[in-house]
Amino acid sequence: TGEKKGESGSASAETEEKKTNQEKSEANTNLEEGDEGVYEEVRIEDMDYDEDEDMYTYQCPCGDLFFIYTEDLENGEEIAHCPSCSLVIKVLYNPDDFQGGEEVEL
Repeated sequence: TGEKKGESGSASAETEEKKTNQEKSEANTNLEEGDEGVYEEVRIEDMDYDEDEDMYTYQCPCGDLFFIYTEDLENGEEIAHCPSCSLVIKVLYNPDDFQGGEEVEL
């Protein structure tokens, strides 16, 4: 009976691992291939614009801010980094809105 108990515990751990992997898979459903490390996709309209720094920011769960400069958006970049942790977000925006150095009107 001790073996069955151990097997049951192992099966339970496998079930939990499958659940976790399934949750991760569901969380990444909307992400394109190659974006597996992205914490979240955020519309630029949901970000704050810092006029002094000419960048967009978004609150990170660690307490700091994700940021991306307008110049980066003009160059086609879409990944905003948090300087305090390893998380990154994908910024959803229309690249045409950043042609000629103009920022999005929010």
